[in-house]
Amino acid sequence: MKKSLLLTLSILCTSTAHADPAIMFGLSYSFNGEFGVTVKALSSDDEDEFVAAVGATFYPYTSKSLGLDAGIGYTFDDAAAVLSWDFLQEAAQASIGYANTDSNKSSSPVSTPAPSPGA
Repeated sequence: MKKSLLLTLSILCTSTAHADPAIMFGLSYSFNGEFGVTVKALSSDDEDEFVAAVGATFYPYTSKSLGLDAGIGYTFDDAAAVLSWDFLQEAAQASIGYANTDSNKSSSPVSTPAPSPGA
């Protein structure tokens, strides 16, 4: 399971290597019942894209207070959602938070050329 997840993440990272990375700050829920605060590196800063993610999570209410995870996610307008596997907590994790994403749309308006004088 872990080897296939790492292989999938490797493929995702190489296929999206043309984009700039993004950083995500947010909240996480580990499916062993713990809530935490997380920071993750995402493979792309473009909005509305699937991304690979690696990160670290601080769990303030448990004896194993640190988590390291890898997974996949989706970016939105200045936000991201990630599903990952936490290797130290040995549990699946869901995270949401702020991400510094860029819009895929061009910010410059489309201009139409002026008509030629003889037409």
